Amino acid sequence: MTVEEMKKRKRELGFSYEQISERSGVPLGTVQKIFGGVTKAPRYDTLRALERVFKESTTPERQNPYGYAGQKSMERTDEGRANQQRQYASGEENLEQCKRESGTHPQVQYQYGGENRQECVRESILYRKKESSSDSGFQKKRQGEYTLEDYYALPDERRVELINGVFYDMASPSSVHQDISMFISNILFNFIRENKGGCRVYSAPLDVQLNKDNKTMVQPDILVVCKKENYRNGVIYGAPDFVIEILSDSTRSKDMVLKLNKYCEAGVREYWTVDPKRKEITVFTFGEEIETKVYGSTSVVPVGIYEGRCSIDLAELFAYAGAEE
Repeated sequence: MTVEEMKKRKRELGFSYEQISERSGVPLGTVQKIFGGVTKAPRYDTLRALERVFKESTTPERQNPYGYAGQKSMERTDEGRANQQRQYASGEENLEQCKRESGTHPQVQYQYGGENRQECVRESILYRKKESSSDSGFQKKRQGEYTLEDYYALPDERRVELINGVFYDMASPSSVHQDISMFISNILFNFIRENKGGCRVYSAPLDVQLNKDNKTMVQPDILVVCKKENYRNGVIYGAPDFVIEILSDSTRSKDMVLKLNKYCEAGVREYWTVDPKRKEITVFTFGEEIETKVYGSTSVVPVGIYEGRCSIDLAELFAYAGAEE
């Protein structure tokens, strides 16, 4: 099934991006990019996972597993969030299912032909009010209010960063991104090993509780940590000494502005952004003032925390990484 065919089935079934993500296990951000045309060549396993959602929803029983007759359509609320509008016409109502569905979809409308219609509507309103007043679900919070408790409650397959209480979905890295990460990480690792250094090199995904607060958890593409006490229980606590982010269209603004400021405030000593499209690296050195230097595609970039004894040859790097993202 092609992406265009899946788009058609999405319209026919009235699925939201959130439903497709939940049913397929594909991260929400990835689903949005594929159906929005941003990702031109999705990975094969991702397409297979999405395809299964629509193939398994080809019969009325699959579309409506609760035994109701009707058609699903999409409606937008005042907040711009897509909520599923269900219309049911049946004499075989399931009251508890009705209440559950209306509780999880605040603007669902029910049209029943059976005798329990009024009771279902009344009960569903009470259920919805009770559910909305509960603080148990992170999905009830607004961006800016999320904490590490919400972060750890997310499904394992959903990869996000939490910055200042805001969730940012992270797409799967491209092959160019992976090549760049591998190339630089290997140079840093070999330098540290040959010089018997005490620092460690890590690459994403690895949680970094940057400010040691409960509203920020980032996953830098590459990081160097020199304080052993900063690493415990699979998490880096506090600022790494050296951080590298590999830019993409979806992360450029976040990496160049938001995370730049966060890394500076947290105490990162040196921060690089690698731009595969422009074939350049921008180096930020954080001290009393922020020093910035841009290196072009034929430059050799010195690693500041090692006083230039370790360096990255950009001609070799981009030759190895191949095509632009």
